[in-house]
Amino acid sequence: MDAKFYIFEGPDGIGKTTLSKMFSCYLSSIGQNNKYLSFPGNCSGTLGKHIYEIHHELCDAGISTINPTSLQMLHVASHIDAIESAILPALRSGQSIVLDRFWWSTIVYGRVYGAKEESLQKLIEIEKMHWAEFQPVCVFLLKRHNSLKSPPVAHWSELTEAYEVLAQQECTTTRIQVIANEATTDDALRQIIEVYESFTKKNGV
Repeated sequence: MDAKFYIFEGPDGIGKTTLSKMFSCYLSSIGQNNKYLSFPGNCSGTLGKHIYEIHHELCDAGISTINPTSLQMLHVASHIDAIESAILPALRSGQSIVLDRFWWSTIVYGRVYGAKEESLQKLIEIEKMHWAEFQPVCVFLLKRHNSLKSPPVAHWSELTEAYEVLAQQECTTTRIQVIANEATTDDALRQIIEVYESFTKKNGV
């Protein structure tokens, strides 16, 4: 079976990381060789780790403020680094990828937090070049009414709406499945597995 990659998207506090890891474990349980990765990444010795720390611990990095467009440029740089160093080699060797975040987050967070639209589009064009021949099998877009984080994630409704708008724009070229994460994580995982089994049976993925 050829290697595939699956995307999990949605705002912080949606349960994305938990569910993407659970899905990766499910794939392993049915004999699918796969690896869980996240953007920008938080693994020691990677550019993504440094970008993660800058984003989440700005003051500790000795930075007082950062322009919204500059921040997204850093994220795209970390994406490209991970794509070239880890993701493409894995896919080309036959290992599937479960990816927590995609370039979608660059667009959504950039728009909501005030990055320049023209710059965002140019950044995404550059990142897409590095994905080479690979396209996601499915983007699982998680949805719920309220953030799981406390305190709630800032601009939650704007982020949710921005993801919905982007999904509408991308649905003609990408398989997108909205997953309601309103009950338990097991319930949401069941929905994800049902979708996976459905398109696997239909398309021989």
